[in-house]
This record gives sequence, structure tokens and C-alpha cells, in this order.
Amino acid sequence: MLPFPLYLQLGFGFVSGALSASLGLVLVHIFPQPKKVVLTGLCYMVALALVRSLSLPFGVPFAILTLFLAVIIMPIWRLSLFKSILVTVIGTLILVLAESVFSPLILNFMNINFDDMVLQPQLAVFMPLPQIILSIIIIFVCLKFNLHIFDFRAMGVGDSLHLNGKRLNIVLGLVFSLLSLIIVQIVCNATVFNVQPNHIFKTISSATVGYITNIAVVLLFIIIILLIIQFIELTDKESQFMIQSSYLDSIEELYTALRAQKHDLVNHWQVLYGLMQLGDLEEAQKYLEEMMGKSISSDNFVVTGEPGLSALLYIKSGIALSEGIKFDVSVEALMDQELISTYELNRVIGNLINNAFDSVMNLEEERRIVQLKIFDEKDKQVVEVANCGNIEEEIKEKMFQKGFSTKTGKHSGLGLYIVKELLEQRNGLVRVENRGDMAVFSIYIPKGSVTKGGVHARSSRKDRGMAG
Repeated sequence: MLPFPLYLQLGFGFVSGALSASLGLVLVHIFPQPKKVVLTGLCYMVALALVRSLSLPFGVPFAILTLFLAVIIMPIWRLSLFKSILVTVIGTLILVLAESVFSPLILNFMNINFDDMVLQPQLAVFMPLPQIILSIIIIFVCLKFNLHIFDFRAMGVGDSLHLNGKRLNIVLGLVFSLLSLIIVQIVCNATVFNVQPNHIFKTISSATVGYITNIAVVLLFIIIILLIIQFIELTDKESQFMIQSSYLDSIEELYTALRAQKHDLVNHWQVLYGLMQLGDLEEAQKYLEEMMGKSISSDNFVVTGEPGLSALLYIKSGIALSEGIKFDVSVEALMDQELISTYELNRVIGNLINNAFDSVMNLEEERRIVQLKIFDEKDKQVVEVANCGNIEEEIKEKMFQKGFSTKTGKHSGLGLYIVKELLEQRNGLVRVENRGDMAVFSIYIPKGSVTKGGVHARSSRKDRGMAG
């Protein structure tokens, strides 16, 4: 960077950070809140002042600042590392492209060169004006007409991209490498062709060569953006197929459970018919009462707004019945969640139910109790899974760590770790506490655009509360 005064460098740093973040965000369909944009610009400005004070090789400060911008965008807008890097690269590319195109035009228009700006640094104030104006126009048009390259809002609903991590990481690694090379090429073009005289192309001026190269880089950038869109769509389709396969597995389990229930009912009917034929009506009545007490009904586990969760609870109730576990379900609110997919919701709740079942399996029969409750709490939806037994304090602190497990045998210790990771990705939370003689796991999920006025699910157990 040329030795401009510190106030100019700080000003350029603030504008660059704020505009890069804003451009990247609107092009992935995220609204750039002004306060967060200002905070990003200030952080980038400070980082630029620190990095420029060091003696680093050419290109290294630019790479450090670009990476730093991605790192500060990630927590401010609560984006994943991939999304933050993509936002940063897109915004930075547009600014660098605009600079490489407009800088020589401004120099020619003002009939000056970079040496003049070193001697008269006030002239440098006019250099970024075209790219600032262009950036503001792009931001305004994108917000006005709802234009974007990617739609991170739609991805946030299920965010199926993270499901196929291996393929996605390979694609993103290649794409990020290509985009980084483009940035390096643009910086080199602006430095070599637009500043230093060219000794190779004697018949063509260096400025003309610079324009041609910049146009080629712009076209390459557009092509790579189109490739990124295709890669993401293909990865998303593959992940959707994985989710559908998971649903098919659940439906198959549900069908198997229904067939098993029907088979058991036929056996029960045959026993009842035999008792009636023998005239033993008292024994038939006792048998019928016992059968009705142990049977399960699919109506008891209907979660309005989440048919996939209803299927999961029905299957788990069949497993509980076969294992001698009393599984009580109480649904007090409509589930219409947009911030977490049904696949992820079932994965979280299924893990908690499985852990609860495992915890009570070795208890006395009267203490084999697992309770599930769904309700609203202010701006969150809450799902509580409770089971008999308490959890020691030292175990509470470790149970969400990757690989930790209190179970014997071959257990990966990933269940609660997966629950915690999935919820944190959706700005949710999981807590564990002891209430009386029950261990209660509570998950909190932001409602998003959940329909107000919860509807009580049909449940013969709806009057039974959770522990505590």
C-alpha cells in the first residue's frame, strides 16, 4: 500500500470492511443491519492499521485482512465458517474488481499517476469514490428487487448443506482456492499493468493490457459464481435425497410397528374368542382390560405441524411398550418450526428419548418412566424429556463433550454432542437438571415464524405433567 497518511488508511479500512460485508451479505440474501455493518467496518479498520504497521511480503497483508474479515463476520451475523468465507470472498471480489477497473480510469481522467498521489495524498480521496458508488448501487438494487446469488435464508430452514460434509468440503476447498487465485490475479494486474511500464507488449499499452486482463478476470469470476451455484444445488439435492431416505426408513419402521400391532391384535382376538367359546366370561373380561391398558393409539402422539415427529413418537412408544417402559407424552403447543428441519428435530429428540430409555432399562419396573412434554415459553419452543434417576454434577459438565459416555459396551458418546451442535447451529440451547428424582433434558428452539396460539395435540395423557 502506498504511504498515505494514517487517517486516509483508517478511512479506507472502515469503508472497505463495511462495503465488503454489506455486498457479500445482500448477495446471499441477508439484510446488512447498519449497526453490525458499522461494527464490522471499525474492526476491519483497526486490523488494517495493525497489519499495515508490519513489514510483510506483497500480498500477505491482503490475505490476512480478508481472512480476518471472514472471522469477524462469522460471530457478528452468526454465520457458519463456510457462509462467512463465501460472504467475504464475494464482497471483496467485487470491491477489488471495481478498484482494478476504475483506478486507471480515474488516473487518466485526472491526468495524474500514483506518484502524484504520494506527493498530494488528498487526491487519493477521489480514488475509491466510483467503487463506493457502484457498491451502494448494487446494495440498493439487490434490496429493492430482492436479487441475490445465493439464498442463505432458505438454506437456514434445513441447511441440508451440512449433511453431506465430505463432498461439500471438497467442492468448497476447490472453489475457495479458485476465488483466492482470482483475487491475487486482480491485485497483480492492478499493480503491474496499471502502475509499472510494460516491456513485453510493445505494441499495446500497459493500460490496455490491464483492461483486457481485468475483463477476462471479471468473466472468469462470473463463470465461477455460476459453477458455485450449480455445485451448491447439486449438493443440496443430494442432501435432500438423504433426508428423504431417512423419512422412508422411519415410514418403514412405522409400517413394521403397525403390522406387529395388527398381528398381536389378531392373537388377542383369537384368545378372547377362545375364552368366550369356553364360557369363561370373567377371564375374558380381565384379559380385555389388560389388553386395553397396554395398547397404544396413534392419536396419542399426534404433534400438530410436525407429522415426522408424530411418526417418531409413535415408533418410540412401540419400543417403550416392548421394553416395559411407561412412555408419557404431553403436547401443549403447535409445532410449526421454520428454524430447524424435521430431520434435525427428530434427530435431537430421538437422541434424548433413546438416552432416557437406556437410563431406565435397568431400574425397577415401577420406575421405568420416561416423560416427554412440548410447550411454548415466551419466544421459544421447549421440548422436555425426563426419566427416573438423577445425574451427578461432575457428569453434567462432561456429558455434552464429544466422545464422553457413561454407557458400557461399544458407544461412541456422540448422541448428546450431536444434540448440542445441531441446536447451537439453529441458535437453540440444551440444558440438563435434576427435578426431584427425575433427570430432565430441556431443549429450547427460537420460534421464528411459529404460528401463535398453540393447539393441544390429542393425547390421553395430556393431563399428566412432567416431573417437577
